[in-house]
Amino acid sequence: WQFARFPHAMYGTCLIVTQNFAVSGANQVLLNMVNGGFYNGNIMVLSPSSGPFEKLFQAAGCAVRIGSLDSLLRYIRDVRLVVCNTIMTAHVVVDLANRGIPHMWILHEWWPRDMLVRELAARKVTFMDASTVDHALQVCSMVICVCKAQAVVYPIKCPKQIVYVGVPDPRLSSAAYPSSKDSSVVCTFLCMGIVCPRKNQVTVVKLFKKFAG
Repeated sequence: WQFARFPHAMYGTCLIVTQNFAVSGANQVLLNMVNGGFYNGNIMVLSPSSGPFEKLFQAAGCAVRIGSLDSLLRYIRDVRLVVCNTIMTAHVVVDLANRGIPHMWILHEWWPRDMLVRELAARKVTFMDASTVDHALQVCSMVICVCKAQAVVYPIKCPKQIVYVGVPDPRLSSAAYPSSKDSSVVCTFLCMGIVCPRKNQVTVVKLFKKFAG
């Protein structure tokens, strides 16, 4: 990602803000970033609650803190860049914008407006609402979308960038392998990850069952 937008980003602390330390693909993306060496300075991960991923971030060399952004900034004064993760950190994005701290916001969810309202209500979220998300999409330093279509779902008015977090497009390397016209060759499909109703895995599983007869 273009750290040139933030001239002092490689000095001081890079803060990662996640909605929790639960086992999730969203947290795995953050861990991959850390292990990939995206930042050469001190990295701290902030979460409002403890969870299994806490130890994984610590093992990767990150400092971990449980609490709020406000309490952390009272003691950590050299934060130069913040990476917010998931739509549930929209309120943090707004706070960072008000403080003038450079930040990025990675959106993993695929929630059109009506679904966003339902999902927040189902989770009994009280610290933010749909209007918080709308505001964050206007004032964020940089929104990171994980696909082009996601950039259409949300009314993003601030700078944005599309960064794919999945596997590479197989078409980029398929030319190196000769295609087989042998009809007896068995083609195996592998669907990895959780089967989540709000993602495409459910559709994939249904299609696989249909193809299998």
